[in-house]
Amino acid sequence: MPARDILHDVVKEALIHDGWIITHDPFTIAFGIRKVYADLGAERLLAAQKDESKVVVEVKSFLGMSRMADLERALGQYLIYRSWLKRTNPDYKLYVAVNEVAYKALFLDISGRVLMEDYNIGCGRRHKKGGHRVDRLEQHRTLVKRLLTAEAAIKPANEQIEAHLVFDDEHSSYQLMYIGWQGSWRMHGVVIHVRLHNGKIWIEEDGTEESFAGKLLAAGIPKAEIVLGFHAPWERQFTDFAIA
Repeated sequence: MPARDILHDVVKEALIHDGWIITHDPFTIAFGIRKVYADLGAERLLAAQKDESKVVVEVKSFLGMSRMADLERALGQYLIYRSWLKRTNPDYKLYVAVNEVAYKALFLDISGRVLMEDYNIGCGRRHKKGGHRVDRLEQHRTLVKRLLTAEAAIKPANEQIEAHLVFDDEHSSYQLMYIGWQGSWRMHGVVIHVRLHNGKIWIEEDGTEESFAGKLLAAGIPKAEIVLGFHAPWERQFTDFAIA
């Protein structure tokens, strides 16, 4: 299955808050010899009609290097999902969930509006009035927690060493520590330390072979939003990442 979008958990929480019951995570669409995975399936009882509303939600953050390229891929994916869903689960309606920034950038202009009209795109978004504003900080926070949790699930070869997560939302500081014993040696240290500061993800420590920065890039975070804090300030200018 493909990796989750960084907005996945935020959208899921928003659906639950609005009274939806999450029935699938992910929602499998199988047709012919093909199989794809939409992010979420949900149902909600409509009291007035005494009927159920069923939706499939595909989450898109549009965080690639080119929003236009992201839009092209997302539109193609949407049309494939909708075509197959119509034939396998016709009682479900397909929606695309985006954040407010992406919605304004892509769909408020006439070039985006005609796509929504021509292809009947159902698009859901969150903003300040709804109390679920998906701002950049929350996107970063959700992603960092998910990546660190996945890293902590990889058990050290030495069973006497335990992975320990320290999440501090108040100060936007997140750590993965190793605690235990290596023979007669005490092991107690930070493997990965990440801070969220001034709109950027600061990697203060990374003791892994597969870099945490690489995982952020794979998740769609641009280099301009990542600071390698373990490098001296004067050294950062020689990297492809943000300086501060």
